[in-house]
Amino acid sequence: MEGGQHIVIIATLDTKWEEGKYIKDLILKKGHIPILVDAGVFESPYSSDADIDNAAVARSIGLTIEGIRDGKHVGGLGAGDAIALMIKGVCTVVQQLLAEGKMQGILCIGGSMGTSLGMTVLKDIPFNIPKVMLSTVAFTPLIPFGSGSMDQILMQTVTDIRGLNTITKMTIKRGVDALCGIVEGQEKIIKEKPIVGVTGLGGHKIVEYCADLLNQKGFEGIVFHSVGVNSGEKLIREGFVDGMLDLCVFELVNMVCGGDVAGADEKLTAACEKGIPQIVSAGAIDFFAWSRGVDAMPPEYKKRNFVIHNPMVILVPTNDEEKLAVLNLMIERLNKAKGPAIVLVPLKGFSRLDKEGMPFHNPSVPKRAYEELKGRINNSMVKVMKIDAHINDPLYGETAVNLFIDLYNKK
Repeated sequence: MEGGQHIVIIATLDTKWEEGKYIKDLILKKGHIPILVDAGVFESPYSSDADIDNAAVARSIGLTIEGIRDGKHVGGLGAGDAIALMIKGVCTVVQQLLAEGKMQGILCIGGSMGTSLGMTVLKDIPFNIPKVMLSTVAFTPLIPFGSGSMDQILMQTVTDIRGLNTITKMTIKRGVDALCGIVEGQEKIIKEKPIVGVTGLGGHKIVEYCADLLNQKGFEGIVFHSVGVNSGEKLIREGFVDGMLDLCVFELVNMVCGGDVAGADEKLTAACEKGIPQIVSAGAIDFFAWSRGVDAMPPEYKKRNFVIHNPMVILVPTNDEEKLAVLNLMIERLNKAKGPAIVLVPLKGFSRLDKEGMPFHNPSVPKRAYEELKGRINNSMVKVMKIDAHINDPLYGETAVNLFIDLYNKK
């Protein structure tokens, strides 16, 4: 089909065959090339509609679909074990299609089982491939935060997926139309300047200042909101980001304190592993996010001088032990850095809430943080510096940007 783009469809044809076939037909009518992958475990007369059947999915990981189905490969432990193997197989198949240039877009459809499969598959698809997940459990607690890919479209099917009807046809067609529209409008990403990520929260006004300075000095500054989606880390790993001003460690703070922002597992790892130049700070080390209401707070947190940030989020101050635990994580990861880094500690505070006169103000915190970092970072590629400024001061931003440019030019 001349001019058409390859669009991969992931569906369990043992239960979603009618919907899978409908999606395939819609994509064909759009002038594109559908590749329907059967991710179902059980035998189905409709698997022949697949371009890659479930037997081929099983073979891609050295197994047989019969062995997965009867539990031979999983000790007969149940459907969860079987779907885990199919997830592994589908991921293998999809990565092979990607390597062959046969995936310019991907759409997954499913209930809770198919959504678990689809979200896992989408998580490892590169940023430049458009992605849609059609799910009966979209926007429910059954999809944990951090599932799927940072840039996917998640759509509710509105009704359960049990055959085609007026509503399912409408919602499925919307998903297909959205994906095909994005695929048709997709342009190759061409970097005109080196891209530098800057991390922060809404209260870190310094991030816009740093991004503007970088733009003036021949870079493209891009701000990443430190709320746990790990978009900066993914883009570093995929080669889009050339350097970082990673000024906020909110993800680490929330992991230490049991707060409601995820993403700590990846924080500071991608830049350190890739060896790109980075300026690092401990922005927002003074509080974590709580979104479950005051009544659900542990008694220890209720005693603290917390701040109601908005109707959804409460900001709870961290204690000395928690701050030290965050610094320990920073030190551990920076000691593994494969490229140049500078930790720049602002001696007048790390957030808008710890300035003098604000509720989390504690002038001894930055000094202790500097001493911990300076005394325990032993990686020769990482320097620790201090500056007599607050993290939101222009002086801090100017210094951070100039230090980054020096590192970048020497790399």
